[in-house]
Amino acid sequence: MRGILQVILALIIGGGLIIFGITQAVSDDVDCGGQKMSQGDVCQTTSNGSTTDRGYDEQKKDNQRTGYIMAGVGGVFLLGGVFQGIRTARRRASVG
Repeated sequence: MRGILQVILALIIGGGLIIFGITQAVSDDVDCGGQKMSQGDVCQTTSNGSTTDRGYDEQKKDNQRTGYIMAGVGGVFLLGGVFQGIRTARRRASVG
């Protein structure tokens, strides 16, 4: 039963990441920390004490890149879920 739950969870997470990632990558909206940006706005982020400023176009490219990365990670989860499902089904078939 545990194996089936892992498969289902991996498929749900993977599918969700793919959908969310592609949606973000192809969106015309540009956001900075959850706030919608307009042309001329500057997105300022701080990480590890270092501050980065990105203009509208730079932030749009960053959002797209992040979306594609999320979709790729989702694909890995999805494939992992499929392979785990196959493995679980084979194990059950050999036992029963």
